[in-house]
Amino acid sequence: MLLALLLACALHTRPVGLVERDGRRLLLARADAPALRLSLTEGARPVDHLDGCTVELEGTRIGRRLVVRDWRVLDAGDGSAPYVGRLERRGLRWFLEDRDSGMDVLLAGPAAEAGSGLTAHAGELVMVVGFVEGPQQVRVVAWRPLEGEEPAGAGGGS
Repeated sequence: MLLALLLACALHTRPVGLVERDGRRLLLARADAPALRLSLTEGARPVDHLDGCTVELEGTRIGRRLVVRDWRVLDAGDGSAPYVGRLERRGLRWFLEDRDSGMDVLLAGPAAEAGSGLTAHAGELVMVVGFVEGPQQVRVVAWRPLEGEEPAGAGGGS
């Protein structure tokens, strides 16, 4: 009976909200419903670094808990849609393959030059905020690593 009740309450969903940290708990605050407590699967670990960002999550909801399987950043916390991907060096230039579009984005500006804090995260998943300077080229204004021990809000990027 209990198993049937739990299965009936499980729901595949795609909620949108603001990622917040409440002590050690990670929450998704929603404007139209109570906050959901987030449980992250291996592929959703970067969500732990998205405090203050508006995201769309995909997963299974069980009561007020969401088991997150996939994610997408809609707003980097400043009203802009960021670029998210693995930072990769090709020759003297830095690129990332944007998760949403699948396009390679050339990173430009002082924040994307060798020796900057961003370039120390080569090979890692990062979120970049900037403005388009040309075809598939973005001038980096701010950035945030999405992997590692230190969650967002505790230091790092721009």
